[in-house]
Amino acid sequence: MNDIELNLFAYTDKIQRGSLLNLHDEKIKAEDFFMRIFKKVYDFEELINLNYEKLNSKGIDLYDFEKKIGIQITAIQSNEKTKINETKKLTLNNWKSKGLEKLWVFFIIETKYLKDIDTSIVEELDGVKIYIKTIKNLIGDINQLDKEKRIEISELIKQEISEEFYGLSKLVLFKEIKKKQKFDDTTYFNNEDLIYFSKKEQRKIDSLAYNFTNDITEQYCILGNPCSGKTTIAYAIIQKIKNKRIFYLNLTEPIFDESKILEELIQISHCHSLVILDNIHDNIKLFLKIKNRLSKHKWIKSLFLSRYYKTFDEYDENSIYDKIEEIKYYRIDLNEDLEEKISGIISKKIDLLKIQYAEIIWFKGNYFDILKNTSSNLLKLNIALRVWEKRNKISNNITFDKINQNSILENFYDEHKLNEFKSDSLYTYSLLYKNDIPFILLKGQKEINDKLKEKGIILKYSSSDYHYFPHKEYAKLIFDSFSQVNNDIDLAKKSELIINYITKFNRQEYSLNIHLLLNKFFSSEISEETGIVIKILENEKIEQIIIESFSSNIKEFEVNSLISILFKICTQIDNLKLLKFYNLIITYLNRNKLNLFLYQDYMNYSNLIQISELISIELPFEKITNVLSENEIVKNNSIVELTMRVSKQSRKPETVCKILNSLHFPEWLEKINKLPGFSNITNSLSELNTSSETKKLVYSLIRKMDWNKLIEKAKKQKIDQIAKSLRELQKIDISVGTNSCTFIYNQLIENNIIKEKLVNCSLSEYSKALSDLSNINSASAKKFLSNDLKNGILKNKLINENSLSNFRARVLELKRLSDEPKLFFLIVNEVTNKNEFITKIETEKDINSLLSFYEFAKENLSIKNSQTIQIAKKTIDNIDSSTSIIELIRNPKILKIKDFDKNIISSITPNLIDNYLINKKISYADDIFRVISEFDIDKSISLFNQLNSEYLIVSLLNIEINLCQSLEILNRLKNKVYKNHEQNCNEKASYLLNEYLKRYTKIERRYNKLTISDFLKSFYFGYSINSELIEKYCKTDLLSKLQKNNHKGFEIGPLFQVIRRISESTKGKYDKELQTFLKINNDNFVITIQNEDINKSLSGLFELHKSVFKIYADELLFNCRKSIILKANQRRNDKIFKDKIIPDLEKIGFDKAKVIIKELKK
Repeated sequence: MNDIELNLFAYTDKIQRGSLLNLHDEKIKAEDFFMRIFKKVYDFEELINLNYEKLNSKGIDLYDFEKKIGIQITAIQSNEKTKINETKKLTLNNWKSKGLEKLWVFFIIETKYLKDIDTSIVEELDGVKIYIKTIKNLIGDINQLDKEKRIEISELIKQEISEEFYGLSKLVLFKEIKKKQKFDDTTYFNNEDLIYFSKKEQRKIDSLAYNFTNDITEQYCILGNPCSGKTTIAYAIIQKIKNKRIFYLNLTEPIFDESKILEELIQISHCHSLVILDNIHDNIKLFLKIKNRLSKHKWIKSLFLSRYYKTFDEYDENSIYDKIEEIKYYRIDLNEDLEEKISGIISKKIDLLKIQYAEIIWFKGNYFDILKNTSSNLLKLNIALRVWEKRNKISNNITFDKINQNSILENFYDEHKLNEFKSDSLYTYSLLYKNDIPFILLKGQKEINDKLKEKGIILKYSSSDYHYFPHKEYAKLIFDSFSQVNNDIDLAKKSELIINYITKFNRQEYSLNIHLLLNKFFSSEISEETGIVIKILENEKIEQIIIESFSSNIKEFEVNSLISILFKICTQIDNLKLLKFYNLIITYLNRNKLNLFLYQDYMNYSNLIQISELISIELPFEKITNVLSENEIVKNNSIVELTMRVSKQSRKPETVCKILNSLHFPEWLEKINKLPGFSNITNSLSELNTSSETKKLVYSLIRKMDWNKLIEKAKKQKIDQIAKSLRELQKIDISVGTNSCTFIYNQLIENNIIKEKLVNCSLSEYSKALSDLSNINSASAKKFLSNDLKNGILKNKLINENSLSNFRARVLELKRLSDEPKLFFLIVNEVTNKNEFITKIETEKDINSLLSFYEFAKENLSIKNSQTIQIAKKTIDNIDSSTSIIELIRNPKILKIKDFDKNIISSITPNLIDNYLINKKISYADDIFRVISEFDIDKSISLFNQLNSEYLIVSLLNIEINLCQSLEILNRLKNKVYKNHEQNCNEKASYLLNEYLKRYTKIERRYNKLTISDFLKSFYFGYSINSELIEKYCKTDLLSKLQKNNHKGFEIGPLFQVIRRISESTKGKYDKELQTFLKINNDNFVITIQNEDINKSLSGLFELHKSVFKIYADELLFNCRKSIILKANQRRNDKIFKDKIIPDLEKIGFDKAKVIIKELKK
C-alpha cells in the first residue's frame, strides 16, 4: 500500500470514527479536501463548493460549470441505494436545466453494499450520465497517472490531513529554491556563462540528478575546499531534478534555534523534497540531528556540502569523514581536474569574446603564469577575465597571462567602489570572516554598517545578530584589495583591529568564543596572522576574558587548543604571561586529569613539559595525570594478552584502568603496529573496544595508525581472514565514529586484491568472505558473486569441494547473497547431478552429513536431481552399525524423511544407549530422546526408565558443562519423556537430580565459580524438576547470593529473564529477596548496560518489564538514558531501530524513562 492509499484511508477512518460529516463546518472542510484532490486528478479546474453559497445545496456539493459535472460527497454507511436515488432525483430536478451533463455520487466510506455492486456501470437518466464512485475508484485513477503527478497529489493529501502542517510560507530558516534561483542573492562571482565542469564533474552531476529524481540515492555529500565549486555543482544538479521541491539551509550561522529548525523540517516533510545543507563542517552536532531526522522520511533526499574538516579541527584533514560515516561522497579535487577546468573556463570566455568583439585579438598566453596570477582560485580567475576583457578592448594587445595579482585586486577594488566603504569596520569584518569567524557589528558605526548591508557586502543571519560575507573568498578579496591599494594594513594594524573588536564586544548580550578566535587566527592561511594571537594573549583585558572562560563552562577541546597554541608560540611570548596561562591550565588539569594512554592527553602532557622547562617550573606530573604506583603497573610485553584481559567478561573497571595507564599512547601505538598480521591487529582493537573506558584509546589508535602498512599486511592473508578483519573494523567504526573499514576496503578493491584472492580460494573461504563483505558493501559482494556465477569460478569451487556438509552449508550461505537464484541453482543442480558428486554421497560415512544434505536436497534441488536425492536416502537407509544407528536417531533431521523406517526405532535397546553415552555429555541423551519421543512416546518412556542411572549422572557431571547447563538439559529430558500424569519419568528425573546435586555441590571449585546468572538459572531449572530437592541443596546459597552486590560477568538479558521465571514459577515466594537484589546491584546493572549491545540490554529490560519488577526496568532505563540514546542514534539508519529499539523503549519506559523516546523523536 503506497503513501496515497495509506493517507486517504487514514482520512476516511477519521471520518468514520468521528462522524465528521454530521457537523456542517467539518462537512465543508471534507468537501473542500476532495474538491482539491479532484481538481488535481481529473483537471476539474473550475470545480467549486456550492455549500458556501447556500447551506445544504440540493443534490450535489461540488460543481464544475465548464465541464458541467456535479458531485455529491457522502459518508453514509447504510441505506446507500436510497441515498443514490434521492441524489439522482434532487440533482435532475435542480440542475438539469442549468446544463448538468454528468453526476457523480462519491462515497467516502466503502460499505459492503458498494463492494457488491459494479461501480464501472454508467447509468443514463434524462440525458445525464450517472457514476457511482468510491475511494477505491479514486485511488485507482490516481495510480494510473504519471509519477510526477502522483507525487503532487501525495503531497497535497499529506498536507491536507496533517495536523502539523502550517504551510511552507512559514519557513524562515530554510529557503525554498526555484529553478534558476541561486542559493544567495550575490552576483559577484559564478557568472553562469563562465561556469565550466570537468568531464568527471559533469558525469557526477548527471548521475546525482538522475539518482535523486528516481529515488535511488537517499543522502549524498560533496566535499571541497573553499571556492572549489561545491555550491556551483549543487546548483547544476538541482537544475536537472524534475520532481522535487528544493530547500536550502546554510549551517555557518553561529546561533541556531534547533527547535525552529526541527519545526520547519516537519513542514518540509510533507513534500517530496531535496534538502541541501551547506557548510555542515561548521555545525556537526546540528548536521547529525537534521540528517537523522531526514533519514526517517524516504521521500526526502539530502545533499550535504562540506569542507574536508570540522571547523575546529582544521589540523585534521580527514575529520569530516568520521562524521558523514556511511554517506557516499564526491570529493572535489582541483589538483586532479585543474588544468581541464581552468582551460575550459578560459576557452568558454574567449569564445564569447570573439563573438562579441570579433575585431579584437583574444590570446590567453602562458597557462602556468595564469595559474600563478590567479592562485589557482576560480573566483580570482573570473575577476581576471573581466579585467582582461576591459583592458584588451582598449589596448588590443594584452594576453590574458599579463593580468597579474595586483591587477586583479586593483580592479576588484575599483569595480566594487571599495573606496566608498574604507573604514576600520570593514577591515575588521573582512579580516574576521576570511578566517571563518562570523561577527557582531561594531557599536557606534551605524552609518558604515548600514551602507555595507544596503550594498549586500555583508549579510545578517536569519536567526541571530551575527553577520557574514556572502563567501569567505569574497571577504578575503576585499581585505587583500584594501591591502594592495592602500598599503596600510600591516600586522600591527591587524592586531589592533582584532583586539579592539574583542575588548569592545558586548559580552552581556552576546557570547564571545575567545578560543575560536585564537584557534582561527593561529590556523590562518597567512602565516603572519599567527602574530595576531601573540598580541591578543599579551593584552591585559583579553587575558581576563580567557581567565573567566576557565571559570565558566570551558570545553576540553578549547583547553587542548590553547595548550597547542602556547606550545608553538612559547618562545615569542613574555614568560610572565606564559606563566599565567600555564598556571590556569594546571589548575584545570588538577580537576580534569590527563590520561596518557590517549593521544591528545599525551600531546598536551608533552607540550606542557616543554613549556614548564622554558619558564623553569617543574611540571606537577602526579597532580595533573592519572598515575599508577610501581606495584600497580601491569608488566606484560604481550599486547595480545593485555587486550584479551581488557575484553574478559569478568574484568573490573579498576583492572582496565590499570592496564590502560600502564602504557603511554606512543607505546600502545607501537605495540599494535608491530603485531604481525592484519587479523592480529583487528582482533586486539576489537578486544579493546569492549570497554567504555578503552573506546577513546581505540579512537586515537585508529586515527594514528599507519594504514598503508596495515594494507600490506592484509595482502598476505587469506580472503576469509581479510573479510572477517574488515567486519571487525566496521563494528569498531560504528562504535567509535571512525571510517577505517571503508578506507581499507576501497584500497583493496582498487588494487584488485579482493578479486584475486576470491578467485584463488576454497569454497569455504569464498562463502565466508562474501558473507562478511556483504555486511560492508552488499552491492559489491553481490557483484563478485554474480560475476563468478557467469565466468565459471564458483562452479569450479563447488565441483572441487570434497566435504558434503561443507558443500551444503556454503551453498545455503551463498544462496542468501545471490540476486540471481535461478542461475545460482541451475549451477548447483548441474554440479550435484554429476557422477563424481553422486560418488561422494555413496562414500560418505558421517550420518549427520548425509541427513543434512538429504534435507537440503529435498528443499532446494530440482526434479532433475531426483537420482541424487534417492541415492542420499538409500545411503542413509543402509546404515547398519549400532553406533551409526544411535548417531542417526539423535539427529532431528530424520523427522523430515518421508517413509523413514520406524523399525530402526524399535530396534533401540537401553543397553545400546548406555554404551553410547559412556564418556559423553548429557546433551547426547537429550538429542536421542527428542527423536524417539516424536516417533513413539511410550517406547521413549520405557527406554529412559531402564537406562543406567549411574551413566546418566556421570554424563550430567561432565566437565564440559556446568550446573546450569546440566539442569536445563535434565529438565528438557524430563519433559520429552512425559506423556501424562500416569505415564512419565518424573520419579527417575528426581532421583537423578538428587544424586547429581549431592555430588556437584561438593565440588567447590566448580560450584562456587558459577556466575549469578548461571546460579539463578540452575535454581530455576532445578525448581522445575523438583522444587523440594533444589531448595534442599541450593536455597541457602540462593538467599546468600541475592544479598550481595559484587556480582560481575553477567549479561542483562539472561539474568533478567531468569529473575522473571523464578518469580513466576515460585509464585512470588522469593520476590522480596529478588527485589533486594535488584536494588543493591543497580550500579552493576548500569555499568553492564553501558558496555553491552543495546539490543541485548533492551531484551533483558523487557523481560524485567514483563515481571512484577517492571518499575525497576523503567528506573534502570532512565539511569542509563545517555548511553541508550547514544547507542540508539548509532543504529538510527538500521531496520532494527524502527522494528525493535523504539517499540521496546516505548514499552519499557512507561514512567521516568519516557524522556528517552522524547529525546529520540526530536
